[in-house]
Amino acid sequence: MPYRRLTEAEMQTFVEEFVAYQRWRVYAAYATDLYGAAAERVDVVAGIERGDEFRYLVIDAVEVFDAQGRQLDPDLSTDWWRSMLHEASIPAPMRGPAQLESSWLEEDDNRQDWMADAIGERRAALPVPPGGYDTFWLSRPPKRRHRNIYAPE
Repeated sequence: MPYRRLTEAEMQTFVEEFVAYQRWRVYAAYATDLYGAAAERVDVVAGIERGDEFRYLVIDAVEVFDAQGRQLDPDLSTDWWRSMLHEASIPAPMRGPAQLESSWLEEDDNRQDWMADAIGERRAALPVPPGGYDTFWLSRPPKRRHRNIYAPE
């Protein structure tokens, strides 16, 4: 079967759909890593942060919901959380002098602060929605008409 390169309009569509799919994939991974298999919907809200000379969008909130619309709490049984908890429990001499002793996670305040920091670090790597708000349904990835830059003739 002969193939042709996509037209300019098809290429534009390909790029837009690819970017949307990649964004969905990042948010789907975030939701399942931190909130588990029950995650179904991710709502992202961005706001304007003002610097000295510039204004730019930053993520204000990321909320994850199950299929019934209930907001989820982090699921510490996921592989991602187990890995993070394992890393946090490694004795301080093996991690470096700035870390606390391994028993520090046993205190509730320390554990809550540590969890907030872990979520914040992961959230900082998420792409900011260009419109200031976006919703991602994990069971409904964005449709893609073209999977590569060639199409059958």
